[in-house]
Amino acid sequence: MNDIYATELLSLGTALAELAIKGTATAVSSKIRAIKTEKTIENVRSTYDAIINELLSEREEAVRIAQTYKSGLEKIVISDEDIQHLYNTVSRIIQIIKNLRYRPLNKSVPKLLRL
Repeated sequence: MNDIYATELLSLGTALAELAIKGTATAVSSKIRAIKTEKTIENVRSTYDAIINELLSEREEAVRIAQTYKSGLEKIVISDEDIQHLYNTVSRIIQIIKNLRYRPLNKSVPKLLRL
């Protein structure tokens, strides 16, 4: 992964963390509790409008972040050669593990460790 992608992912992660930290659910809940004591319909409507606008704004930000992540993911291309290389590597590792599992320990290993 090159530096451009890493920087972009870092900024997206930061934006996502900021969005999560905002605590929208808590803020909305406290605003709704405050509305219950409000007597004028204009203030109630104004508060509900503010809540809805804040939720819509945060939704738009979350969608923007998700679309940017998706766009970044689509830029990553795994070629058939990459897949074949990965397959060969994993196959060799599995074969090595299988051979070690069924072969008794070599008695010369402790001698090598003493050197």
